[in-house]
Amino acid sequence: MDYKYENVENVEVKEDFDVWKYDDDGEVIEHLVIKKGTCGTIESMGCSSTDGFRPNYDIVFQTDIDETVEVTMYEPTMEEVLILGS
Repeated sequence: MDYKYENVENVEVKEDFDVWKYDDDGEVIEHLVIKKGTCGTIESMGCSSTDGFRPNYDIVFQTDIDETVEVTMYEPTMEEVLILGS
């Protein structure tokens, strides 16, 4: 499996984006907006047979209310909303 951003550790949000947290039944239980300028760290990379083995990245963001949020993203979404290697 080739990961386009395997050597990138730090990222920065270049435009606000929405994330949702789900419970075990798949119901939305929380909505957050990750704001432009928020910094994050790529913690891990992976893929799953359920999504066609598309590379995804687990990114931990430090929000402005001093909490951390872990978000899983595919490469096209990362390219759209993140500055990679900041």
